[in-house]
Amino acid sequence: YNFMTMMGLWFPANTGIMAGSNRSADLADPSGSIPKGTLFAQIFTSFIYLSFIVIYGCVAPRQTLLDDKFFASTAAFPFKEVVI
Repeated sequence: YNFMTMMGLWFPANTGIMAGSNRSADLADPSGSIPKGTLFAQIFTSFIYLSFIVIYGCVAPRQTLLDDKFFASTAAFPFKEVVI
């Protein structure tokens, strides 16, 4: 994998977080809430992404992770439509 492939996976998660900071007019203290909320959202999203890496690494054999690009949907519980 190269940098652009990894950026293509990571970029959508980060741009969604930034969309939340555009609603600053509704906040009581925008100058304090926006940085805290954006940082929390970034850390929380990173934690979720990294936890799935660890979980998938513990559950599936290496060859399955390399061959099955849609492992998240094929291994979904109770049925694969949950992920799709």
